[in-house]
Amino acid sequence: MDTLQTIHDGKLTPFASGLRGRFLRTMPIMIGGVPKDELIGQGKAVRELSTYAESMMRHKLFTTLAEPEQTILIDLCPADLGFTDPNNLPTTTELFDPKRLAEWSAANLDGYAIELCPAEVGPHLAIQYKDQPKSEVLWIAMERIPDSDGSPSVFGVGRNGSGRLWLFDDWALPGSRWSLGSRLVFRLPKMSSALAA
Repeated sequence: MDTLQTIHDGKLTPFASGLRGRFLRTMPIMIGGVPKDELIGQGKAVRELSTYAESMMRHKLFTTLAEPEQTILIDLCPADLGFTDPNNLPTTTELFDPKRLAEWSAANLDGYAIELCPAEVGPHLAIQYKDQPKSEVLWIAMERIPDSDGSPSVFGVGRNGSGRLWLFDDWALPGSRWSLGSRLVFRLPKMSSALAA
């Protein structure tokens, strides 16, 4: 109940159970249980929603879970994930590669693994993250969804320097390159004992 109250209040508190090193910025949020059209309305009630982000939410590939569930997100940048060469920035394909994410998780996390988020994480995070710091942008590491131009895109959850909150998108082509300091959120599920063995 404390977690649900915190989410309702828009204050995402850290969750650090079982994590090693400096990878400690994690956020519990609730996803699912909200039909697509209703989720769009909830998003517009608390943030500016770009037309491209809305077109992604209306796309047939954008789905929502029927029942609500809590999910843990972890905030990482490409440099955290081992990409260090400023002259050879990681591509979307490299950054979102499931095999590489699993290998990184095994080397850096105890009993957890990072993976791509369901697309609905973007709008739900935008709605629940009411106390987002100014000038922060979090990109959702997710399976890309075409926007109204047909370009494969991911959601961005941001707050500009004047305090305006918004949910937008940006292209994430397979060869698009990401700066080493880009902030991305991944889903952080606890590994089952079968997977961990």
